[in-house]
Amino acid sequence: MQAHVQGIVVSEVKEVEFEGKHYYSLIQDGGLAKPKWKISREMFHGLMAENVVPGDKLNLVVNLNYYPKTNGFNFADVAAFKKVK
Repeated sequence: MQAHVQGIVVSEVKEVEFEGKHYYSLIQDGGLAKPKWKISREMFHGLMAENVVPGDKLNLVVNLNYYPKTNGFNFADVAAFKKVK
């Protein structure tokens, strides 16, 4: 299942290496909270190729995980993005 998230403002696109593994994330400008979206290596390079910088607005398509035990969803990772002009 997927959800569309519109008009997020980028705070940072980040690559972190921890114990020999690389992790990629898109950090949203959300005041004190600064929500973090998990992205793939390919998505990271796509954002870099599109010159996404802090302050840019994006529309996202995110994958959702469903948990039947709690009947709830959570955001898994970003499937696609589009830069809003």
